[in-house]
Amino acid sequence: VEHIDANDNGIEAFRSASPLEKNYEVSTTLPARVGRLNLRWNESAGVEETNNRFRRAVELCATELFESVEDAARSWLPARRIVSAAFTARQDHRFLLLDTYCPWVSHVLELEKQELQNGASSSVEQQPQNRDMTADKTMYVIFPDSQGSSWRVQAVPVAEGSFTSRLPLPEPWRGLRDDTLAAATGVASAIFVHASGFVAGTKSRDDAIALAQAALAFSAEPPAKRSRPEDNDGDGDDAAATSPQPPKEELLGGMNSAAAANLLVAAAHNFAQADDDDDTD
Repeated sequence: VEHIDANDNGIEAFRSASPLEKNYEVSTTLPARVGRLNLRWNESAGVEETNNRFRRAVELCATELFESVEDAARSWLPARRIVSAAFTARQDHRFLLLDTYCPWVSHVLELEKQELQNGASSSVEQQPQNRDMTADKTMYVIFPDSQGSSWRVQAVPVAEGSFTSRLPLPEPWRGLRDDTLAAATGVASAIFVHASGFVAGTKSRDDAIALAQAALAFSAEPPAKRSRPEDNDGDGDDAAATSPQPPKEELLGGMNSAAAANLLVAAAHNFAQADDDDDTD
């Protein structure tokens, strides 16, 4: 259960060190589950049992594949349309406003990459050396929560699956709630800022925008002018515990085959088309 608990609590799988070290082992991957269907070293079985285990492995892999394709058709593609429309309509590249809740991390990162590849952003050589680095990428995404009762401001991660944010919400705000947070941020309906600074909540859309803008303004201030983080428990550990993490090393062993990705997307489009045809019958 270690890696499940670590993932739930936002702990990176690898330490930023040389050589790269794992914080924990992930033992529930698809290959690991298939591997557990093999005979143990001290077991013996006939042809029938061996074939039965093989059939179970095929069923397991087929289920994973079909569920991935269905998820791409019913979730990934609709979310892509929503995020893409918001990405095109945005006026300030530093934050993205979604009026509908949907998964967005992979789409934001991919759309940014496409924008750079298409030449939408000027080259580094053409940029002044004192330019605001946060203007080049999306720092925060604003969206209604899944229940539609409040709004979220979430920091964009440095990579998909990473718990390290490009620009965490300001350190003096982290862990604050309600009136205390409203006083610190100047945002009346602010609800909370997570202790790690990766997400915040407000009661209204306009205040979520205001909170994101205030965070961007805070990050643009010279460090000497920023408010000092409080030592909330008096032990002097708060500042050290929330200090910026070093850049995360790229995860190893990822299955990033372009051919497999293209095949999956094509299958998802076909799945979605078939679904639409069924609806019109």
